[in-house]
Amino acid sequence: MLGGSLTRSGAAEEAVAPKPARPAAPPAPRPAAHPTVWEIHFASLRNDAGKINDLALQDFARVAAGALTGERFPLDGLEELFPDDATAAVLVDARSGTHRTHAIASKLAASIAEVATDPGHVRILDASDEDLLAGGYEIKRRGGVPLCHGTRPSPGFGAHLDVPMTPKGPVAFSKAAASADHLAVVASLGVRTGPHAAEPKREGTPAAPRGRMAPFVIDAALRILDERDRRLALEDPALGARILASPAVSGKISMVLGEAVEMPLADPLERAPSSAEPLVWKADEVIAGSNLFAVERIGHRILSNSRAARGLPPVDPHPILAAADAAGIDGASIATIAWKKAAL
Repeated sequence: MLGGSLTRSGAAEEAVAPKPARPAAPPAPRPAAHPTVWEIHFASLRNDAGKINDLALQDFARVAAGALTGERFPLDGLEELFPDDATAAVLVDARSGTHRTHAIASKLAASIAEVATDPGHVRILDASDEDLLAGGYEIKRRGGVPLCHGTRPSPGFGAHLDVPMTPKGPVAFSKAAASADHLAVVASLGVRTGPHAAEPKREGTPAAPRGRMAPFVIDAALRILDERDRRLALEDPALGARILASPAVSGKISMVLGEAVEMPLADPLERAPSSAEPLVWKADEVIAGSNLFAVERIGHRILSNSRAARGLPPVDPHPILAAADAAGIDGASIATIAWKKAAL
């Protein structure tokens, strides 16, 4: 036996002698909480004629706040996510959104302003005034509640974000986003058709275009970068993932909403085997979370599953999401997400 010999008398003495207490074991580390994403279906969103009830649509943000926080009263949930003494910006990609994105983002910003001590510290934000105008928003730089404006022409992209392992130097960052204590992101889920690099099905017969995701929440979040750095983030997805995972971005995001009321599943050029018309799924849902990558991932999975059910190939994930997954960034892998569903 290692550690010396043991005699019968020695064993007896050892049996009666008090043994020193063993040091207490350190507490086991708690497992890291998985980011939660809610997929919420609104059964009463439409009237008997199938038309969307706009007031019910505007409730999406408040219902999502209640789901994310567990608060019974939605405004209490919003105040937990966006404290009343904080500043907040709701990020949109207005040109890629729909009238539903507009309605949800506007109501979310107005609801945050409702619980804010100073409603003038809440704004809807895109890269430029022109982008917002193209998406149907009204520019309000002063006196409006909430405010609504672009980073251009003012306050500009004068803030700087230092990102690890970035040889190109600091990233130009929206001053309005940099000054906000909390960020929200709102976007619509769907498909667009892009250029394809697929091999022909048979000699002389080109392959059908393959659908890809339309700009979603990652693209909306990128609107806080100037045009040059937004382009660099898309050309170098690993850089884009590091930027969006930085404390200055992900560390400020309190709510991410993906509108999935009517999702285009195929472009007119990309047809399902059983349909000669573009496919639009009236899902009447919202996807809600507080982790940008997790909401992008669940949106991608819902879109791909919906296409597969209709005989269409899956869409590729956003390159920045794929890079975040490869880097092990929280929320980028489906395995790390607590995906919950509710019907109202």
